[in-house]
Amino acid sequence: RSADARSPFAEPMDRPAVGIDWWLLGSTAVLVGIGLAVLKSIDLARGTSFFVRQALFAGLGVVLMVGVSRIRSGAMRKISPWLYGLSLALLGSVLVLGDTVKGATRWIEIGPIQFQPSEFAKLALIVTLSTFWVNRWERRRELGTFVLSMLHVLPLAGLVFVQPHLAGGVSLLVIWLAVSLAAGARWTHLLAALGAALALGSVALSAPGLLTDY
Repeated sequence: RSADARSPFAEPMDRPAVGIDWWLLGSTAVLVGIGLAVLKSIDLARGTSFFVRQALFAGLGVVLMVGVSRIRSGAMRKISPWLYGLSLALLGSVLVLGDTVKGATRWIEIGPIQFQPSEFAKLALIVTLSTFWVNRWERRRELGTFVLSMLHVLPLAGLVFVQPHLAGGVSLLVIWLAVSLAAGARWTHLLAALGAALALGSVALSAPGLLTDY
């Protein structure tokens, strides 16, 4: 078996994450800081309280970030099917239990908190799709594997599209494209998929009533 055929995760499967990506951490902190500063200025001008709520969410995000960073990669692969199933269940429940705001049904209310399942699906997709590619590492250059990776993301993206949430659905497709590219999928397969997406997009733009005017 050639070294290239082996999964890069074969040896360190059960190791916890080590070290800190200071560039990633720093850029995230800067973005969060700028966002909080903007919300604070809005609150001062309008008498609202966006800053406090978002600061609480930012604090919760830090706690979750530290916790998730300690999960071993092997454990992450084991929970991957559950994450995928939970994503499908949450996105499906939005269509039945979700709150409709300005013609879109994207949120579920849990007490005082509005939860948007499509945001959870974005994070879960990174884990589940990465697991998919690792499990098929020796066949990652095959067309069949590439097609299966598309079938992995399409149910999630479809449930988000019908909310309707075009940007959220496109974000899931971009995640699929980025992870597949990082996994080593063939460029010819990726370019063919992009061509098909452009063709379908042209049809969608010309079809009356399929997309909103904006």
